[in-house]
Amino acid sequence: MFPHSYTLVYITIILFASGANTLNSLPKWRYKDPISEEQVYCDWCRPGEYMDRSCTVQSSTVCLPCPRGHYAEQYNHLPECHRCHQCNLMNNGHEHETISCTAVQNRQCECDDGYFKPTKLTGCIQHTKCPRGQGVKEKGSHQTDTRCMRCSPGTFSDEISSTAECRAHTDCAVRGEHVFRRGNHKRDNVCDGHTTITSSTSNDTVKLHYTDGVKSTSREHITMLRSPVVICPCIVVLVMAVSVFLKYLCTIRLQKRLQKRYHIISEYSAIDSDSDIEDKVTGFREEHHGNSLAIDDNKESNEMPISKEQFQLYNTRMIETLRRKTEAERIAFDLCRRVEEQNIHLKQQAASDKREVARLKDQITSLTTNNTYRMSRKPRGVAVIINNIHFEDMANRGGAEGDTGRLREAFESLGFTAMTFSDLDHSKMVATIKDQGKADHSNYDCFVCCIMSHGTTGKVFSSDDVGIDICELMKPFHVNKCSSLKGKPKLFFIQACQGEKTQRKEGFDHGEHDAKPVPFICHEADFFLGLATVPGYVARRDQDGAPYVKHLAKLLKDFGPTHDLSAIMAMVCDKMNEINDDKFGWISLNHSTLRKKVFFNTK
Repeated sequence: MFPHSYTLVYITIILFASGANTLNSLPKWRYKDPISEEQVYCDWCRPGEYMDRSCTVQSSTVCLPCPRGHYAEQYNHLPECHRCHQCNLMNNGHEHETISCTAVQNRQCECDDGYFKPTKLTGCIQHTKCPRGQGVKEKGSHQTDTRCMRCSPGTFSDEISSTAECRAHTDCAVRGEHVFRRGNHKRDNVCDGHTTITSSTSNDTVKLHYTDGVKSTSREHITMLRSPVVICPCIVVLVMAVSVFLKYLCTIRLQKRLQKRYHIISEYSAIDSDSDIEDKVTGFREEHHGNSLAIDDNKESNEMPISKEQFQLYNTRMIETLRRKTEAERIAFDLCRRVEEQNIHLKQQAASDKREVARLKDQITSLTTNNTYRMSRKPRGVAVIINNIHFEDMANRGGAEGDTGRLREAFESLGFTAMTFSDLDHSKMVATIKDQGKADHSNYDCFVCCIMSHGTTGKVFSSDDVGIDICELMKPFHVNKCSSLKGKPKLFFIQACQGEKTQRKEGFDHGEHDAKPVPFICHEADFFLGLATVPGYVARRDQDGAPYVKHLAKLLKDFGPTHDLSAIMAMVCDKMNEINDDKFGWISLNHSTLRKKVFFNTK
């Protein structure tokens, strides 16, 4: 029996020792000793501590407790503890502490009643107040806002509140009355049993009185006059008037007191001879019960003579007291004057700062306006869209049928009047462009021309296989020929090949392309030319349309109202470059003589 007991006690001791070692052991982290350059395993610091010095081959990790206002929740090897969160740091006092900050836990804060903190914000926001006619569907919490709902038929809410729900209309029939005025979602039913109407005329005013608790016309008028909207401004004006009047009275009274004090001081200061003292003593005695002070209950008169020394001492004390009071009042008056001057200075400074802010805003607005083309007219302008698909001898441009609709939808969303043309021969194509150059664009802010066809360097082809120089298509809109577009942006977008070379990555040259190249530059201001490819190279076209047209239409529609045209065209160029084609590389080209930024504002 005893050997088994010894064995049990021994096992218990072993388990307790191993558990103690487990509790005392700390997790390790690998660290390279900068001196010996050996890999060592350092102890982590416990929660509530931070690492002051890392371990080395010869020494262990040195940990220190977190200072006040800091914490570390887990085992760590941090160089310093985390700073505890501060409540009401940015919440205007609408947040209170729920869990205090300790060395091992962060401070937890919660919004006050009537406020909540959204997930993605850091500040507490007041719960939404449901307007009249709406009641609280779901009350707000510390994490969610109040949800309002329009009062259903038979219920109403006549108050603005973040907690009040819709209430049921009063049932007049239960009270044995009938409905005098039926309620709605903003007011209750008005019940009436027996109505007695008396009309009395006084000062051209007619008052209607109803019995059984029915609100009268005069009562409604009084209720309207008691409305906070009417009362609050009156109270504010009254308080301001009273404060100004009291301030004026205080100033006058203080000035009179100062004058009186100075007069008394000067009067007493003038006493410098025995004769003057005698006169003052005599006057003092005459003022007090006929040169005597009656202090006997039997009305026996006992004189109390006042000596010169006593009167001088009294006079000195009175003068000193008056001087101290006068000096204190003077200091107070001077302090009030300085505070008033400082207030006036601060008000003037605030007004000056306000004027400066307004000036800077006007300057920013002026700079923005002067650096941007005007885009305020409706419609914005004319957008001419020409799409040549079928040709006499050249190959048809299959898959390009949907490009016209894409561009029309994009420019109409930006406020343009779209005019679409298909398969124009040389004469019709030139005539269409010249007609737009001769048209009056005075009521427009911009002009757009989009041409989709076959092409070669500096040219596009008509449907009868005739090449037209792109510069010739832009000439009708020069200032000397189209004065109504002077100073206005003229935008041209060309989806056509500009040569026969292929933009390639690995040297392959196959697939459909719009065929034939020479650099060209427009020397007129306010022109923009966007090409689907660079001069000398073909432009890509797929079975579902041209990538350049698809990206241009989508980006203009999405970013036209918010981004500058140059930024949008940079996006188009980037989209072209992102085309997943292992054999070919694609890039577009922009040429601009615009003097300002182009924003297609839709507001």
